[in-house]
Amino acid sequence: MNKTGCDFNDLGDQTTEMKNYAKRACQLGLMGVGMTNFEPNTEVTRAQFGTVLSRALYGEKYNT
Repeated sequence: MNKTGCDFNDLGDQTTEMKNYAKRACQLGLMGVGMTNFEPNTEVTRAQFGTVLSRALYGEKYNT
């Protein structure tokens, strides 16, 4: 399930481990594809958390 468009512009000061986790989460489809910013230091909203959790549990089944 390798998705393209998982290169983020704002991870330059993050650890290699964090960069790998962010890219892998994107490749797994847990986040939107084609995003240019990961925003690792911003708060996650309830809606964002719910979306990522749903995609982790059910894949793309409820992406409508």
